[in-house]
Amino acid sequence: LEASIPLFADKGFDGVSMRDIARAVGIKAPALYNHFDDKQTLYLAVISHAFANKADNLIQTLSSIEEPEKKLEQFITQLTRMMAEDDSFRHLLQRELLDGDEQRLKILGSEVFAELFLTARNLFKQLYGNCCDPGLLAITAIGMIRQHFELQPLYQYLPGNQQKNIDPDCLSKHVMNVLLHGIRG
Repeated sequence: LEASIPLFADKGFDGVSMRDIARAVGIKAPALYNHFDDKQTLYLAVISHAFANKADNLIQTLSSIEEPEKKLEQFITQLTRMMAEDDSFRHLLQRELLDGDEQRLKILGSEVFAELFLTARNLFKQLYGNCCDPGLLAITAIGMIRQHFELQPLYQYLPGNQQKNIDPDCLSKHVMNVLLHGIRG
């Protein structure tokens, strides 16, 4: 599964064959069918594996923190670092969102990211009560981080950019500031 993640992240579902995957893991293509019925089944296992590990690690870290603002800071910091440090994770997520395959998105939403989303949603409910929709706040926070990385290739050409702003710690602090002070006014 690990060897398949960068292949699918770089080329997408349609751009990768079972032969490509077999070659990457050093086996013959028919051997893959001993474990997976078809490429779709393998791909679903790959995306579940790629994303579930990240989500589980983040949830585990957050469960040990009591204070909501500290928990939010850890959520933002870890999510930002995850996006910064793992290009394959980020590209695979972006591909899934762009491809829009309903079956795969349903698995990601209802199984892989459900607990992480609920954790973030509950955290925003603790912080802001009913003044804002906590689900929308969770999506907004995730989106601010993700969008920053999607725009990085363009960022260097924008007038007045500052290289320090692409640092994950700088981005984490910025997002925290917007979430804590931008919402409260």
